[in-house]
Amino acid sequence: GKTITFSNATFALYKQNDNNEWERVKCKVGNKYIDTWTTDENGVASTETKLSAGKFKIDEIKVPDKYIKLEKDVIFELNNDVKDIEYDDDYDAHITVTVGNEEAKGELNVSKTITLRQNVDTSLIKDIDFTQISFGLFARDDILDPADGEIIYQKGTQIGEYNLDKDGKLTASNLYLGTYFLKELKTIDGVALDTKEYDVVFKQEDNTTKTINVNLNIENKTIITEFSKTSITGDGELEGAKLQVYDSEGNLIDEWVSQKDKTHLIEGLKPGKFVLREEIAPDNFVKATDVEFEVLDTFEVQKVTMVDKVVEISKQDITTGEELPGAELKIIDEDGNIIEEWVSTDTPHYTSNLEENHTYTLIETTSPYRIRSSRINNFYSYWRKRYTKNCYER
Repeated sequence: GKTITFSNATFALYKQNDNNEWERVKCKVGNKYIDTWTTDENGVASTETKLSAGKFKIDEIKVPDKYIKLEKDVIFELNNDVKDIEYDDDYDAHITVTVGNEEAKGELNVSKTITLRQNVDTSLIKDIDFTQISFGLFARDDILDPADGEIIYQKGTQIGEYNLDKDGKLTASNLYLGTYFLKELKTIDGVALDTKEYDVVFKQEDNTTKTINVNLNIENKTIITEFSKTSITGDGELEGAKLQVYDSEGNLIDEWVSQKDKTHLIEGLKPGKFVLREEIAPDNFVKATDVEFEVLDTFEVQKVTMVDKVVEISKQDITTGEELPGAELKIIDEDGNIIEEWVSTDTPHYTSNLEENHTYTLIETTSPYRIRSSRINNFYSYWRKRYTKNCYER
């Protein structure tokens, strides 16, 4: 209902003759003929001379910016029966014919997909509820009313918030032409929030298209966390460790057994704090302490590494440094519980079932026979040499 003053319209006028043909109307001003009329700053165009009675039609030659060309001609009649005739101060009669243009509008169509990765544990991403995902539409620049140039939305203003339907789609209609951007406001757990601003530009290319469509296909990626189980020597992935992931409330989220030369990937951990726990360490390795880690809201792969240490126990001859077989050894914890028992061999022993940050005691319950006999032999040999030497000197 507003008068269009922000841009001009130009009209031609035709009158129907006795043969029912349309003849173009011209107004003579001085020695010139005028056959087009352009609206002024008030949105009005007027003929310069009086028109004789008859049937007329208006042809819109130039349409105001962001408006649609008339689908039907505007036809009116001039005769004594016209009820809305007005008179000026000179008692000249005139009528006003209103030409209503339809405004071109924009429509935004969004299609959303979530890409699941390959070769990962996807148990946390089950039924994707797209309706939990919402977007905000914001004005990139000032959005103006095409009728009078009034600012409808200032730059940066949020126009609306839209949720996807169950199929991952949304439609925003009846939008003023101009430049906007779309931004994801909320996503589902386990999927990285898309922080990109998607430009949405509704620009008129012709004066016949009522709805200008902008289609966006937006892909979201899930949150991927990669777990690596290595030894302190750094010889690749360690096999045979039973590992578990707990959330901040102590709920078990996932568990697996580590594989050689293969990390474990979890898809869909929501942002927050978690704990990686080693339930069972591989043979000959120390059970690692818990690793606390935080999952960030990003589609970049986040890596968590747990390192297992090795405890090597060597039973040696103090004089030669050689391994001594036959010693009966055991390890007890702070409460006196036996953790492991074994008999030494000619190679060092790698112990299991130990945990980091715990104190243990190594006890020799029986020493090797070879040590006892060796010491006795050394004792006799020493005194034999000394006795022989004394006899010789005497």
